[in-house]
Amino acid sequence: MLELVSHPLIALLILLAVLVFVHELGHFLVGKAFGIGVETFSIGFGPRLFGIRIGNTEYRVAVIPLGGYVKFAGSFPTEDVPEEFKGKELLNASLPAQTLTMAAGPLANFLLALLVYFGMGMKGIEHPAAIIGQVRPDSPAALAGLEPGDRVVEVDGVSVASWYDLQDTILKSPGKTLAFQVQRKDEQIGLAVTPQGVALEDLAGRTLEQGQIGIGYGFVPPVLSLIAGPSPARSAGMQIGFTVRAAGFDDSEVSIGTWSEFEEALQYAFDQKAEHIWLAEGLEKDGQRISVATTSWYTMQGEELELANLLGFVDSQLTIDEVHEPADKNLQKGDRILAFNSEASPDIFSLQNALRTNERETVQLSIQRGQELKTIEVPLKAVEVQKAQGKVVQYALPVTFLGRLIPPPPYVEIHDSVPEAFTFALSTTWEQSVRLVEVVGGLFTGDIPLKSLGGPILIAKVAGDSAKAGWQTFLSSLALISINLGVLNLFPIPVLDGGRLVLIGFEAVLRRRLSPIAIENFQKLGFILLLALVVLATYNDLSRFWSAMLREISGFFK
Repeated sequence: MLELVSHPLIALLILLAVLVFVHELGHFLVGKAFGIGVETFSIGFGPRLFGIRIGNTEYRVAVIPLGGYVKFAGSFPTEDVPEEFKGKELLNASLPAQTLTMAAGPLANFLLALLVYFGMGMKGIEHPAAIIGQVRPDSPAALAGLEPGDRVVEVDGVSVASWYDLQDTILKSPGKTLAFQVQRKDEQIGLAVTPQGVALEDLAGRTLEQGQIGIGYGFVPPVLSLIAGPSPARSAGMQIGFTVRAAGFDDSEVSIGTWSEFEEALQYAFDQKAEHIWLAEGLEKDGQRISVATTSWYTMQGEELELANLLGFVDSQLTIDEVHEPADKNLQKGDRILAFNSEASPDIFSLQNALRTNERETVQLSIQRGQELKTIEVPLKAVEVQKAQGKVVQYALPVTFLGRLIPPPPYVEIHDSVPEAFTFALSTTWEQSVRLVEVVGGLFTGDIPLKSLGGPILIAKVAGDSAKAGWQTFLSSLALISINLGVLNLFPIPVLDGGRLVLIGFEAVLRRRLSPIAIENFQKLGFILLLALVVLATYNDLSRFWSAMLREISGFFK
């Protein structure tokens, strides 16, 4: 079912249908409770598609599915009120009744988010675990003593549950020494780590100094590549792409799941002065085992050694598995990338950083192909990337690698009691609401570019992408967009609920009704402001997604 829902058009319709229905239902129920007449309850705008009349109210679905409304009788001073609604006009209701009726829509959206987060909290939410997969040499993390497999449990006395918690803390702490508590196998270790300040662009398009310590998420798999030149690995007949699942010597053996575990097995064999170490792609007793001679180790004790390299092994995180256009005429399967534009690329993260800052369509790669080292020119693939400031073109290396990173088991956040789940839902809804207010405030102060403003097309993109990622992501997006709708409707813009609340506030202070002309002018101003926002958001959306939209629409009718 998610495959169908994941199409942006369908995902958008589902999201808007749910969000608008909940929002308008809030207005409707509270207005009805105060005896205010409701002429129409509509999902969508424009001409009526179908509907039903119950009592004096028509419930309808309209042609344009980008919103909806509740038409209260007597919402405007100059409108003609049908006879059956005389005495039930919205503007003739008490000020408390009007206030609660107008506020009920946004509050219903907050309640929807609360319920979604409550349900997710009770069921359990999967997060990337705060387990270190890679540590870059000479990085702040390496200098502090962090190792692959360490689980970060606490930073500066604050509990760390997920990779997002860890990442957020590090990003916010450039140059500040942080006290890490990590779980390493059966012991807990305290380490001091000082993030290096790096100028990075955040999601809002601002370039800020943020912290980095040189760690990566996901483990390097034990997939082998071979170093150029003669080596024990080549003498043993080892081939590129061999995945080590077990290793041993004499009567000892150990299962292998990551590259760091492979290195630990080599270190143990080295310490035991083993003359050979066997490697296997499975634990079956009769499975193929390749025996690699290790006698060359004897002359090198006491030195800091790269044991895998001494045997002729290197990991395959930069060894190419598949190549796509336009690089397929220059690269081939089995090539190992050594440098990007003359800058060494020891791991996937350094390559990603080089690609992120690259502005050239053709780059120079140093590679190993079999026993040969060579430098070649490689064309990259132009990719449109959507950023806060709009659409930009970046260049991607269109390849996949043999050594794809292995994510650790996820951390599952679960709140299995009603009070716990409710507290989690309430705090999450509040935090997201505050964050949105800060973002909107940044639009007015100029801290956040207006280009970051998005409209229905962006919502469709988010909805489709989240549906592809699974129900958890889709529901999270539903809750987040519901909070967006609730917060934005409370802003004091005429035509929106917040604008109506401003009018009610003026009348409460003045202790009299505002004149019809004043209300009408206020509404006209609101319409102009709202139209300007819609035009700007739509322009931003079109500049981001025009080509992608055409592809999606054409694909929908195939």
